[in-house]
Amino acid sequence: MKRNKAESKTLADRAAQVVLDISGQTKDLSTQLPPEVERCIHEIETFLQEIEEFFRELEKERFLRRFVRQDRHRAQIEEYGRLLDQATAQFSMNLQLSIQTAQLDLRSAQVAQIAADEKRHGDVLTVSQMSEAERLQLLTSLDGMYPSLRCSSESILIETHSYLRTAYPRSGVV
Repeated sequence: MKRNKAESKTLADRAAQVVLDISGQTKDLSTQLPPEVERCIHEIETFLQEIEEFFRELEKERFLRRFVRQDRHRAQIEEYGRLLDQATAQFSMNLQLSIQTAQLDLRSAQVAQIAADEKRHGDVLTVSQMSEAERLQLLTSLDGMYPSLRCSSESILIETHSYLRTAYPRSGVV
């Protein structure tokens, strides 16, 4: 029975730590949590209430009844520990996947914006009266605007010229 008491305390401590961990991982998020993460949190809350109810019922039992059922109680405590580990792992995995998905969505939006900017800049260059040297200088300055893409001014120039040739094949601008 002492072992059950120690295991019960360990389970209660772990459950409290899970609550603190979830709070710590989600409190600074500036957006609403994705549905799968909220579902995991709800499942963990329900599970923790079940554990709390188990401990309340255990406290109500008389000594002799607890003694007779100690093996059953130990098995239940171990099962709660296993389920708590599983629920915590599921929460962590869903949170990480949600963060990665949000990062990919943000990166896709940035790439789309950069592509739109480059197209707009290419369109401006096509109708402008700039010399080739002025265009190269402008493209070099554009290279500094997009360091996250790690493009060189040469690659931007090549892509812009390629775009201009295909978009305006008979204009004679390029």
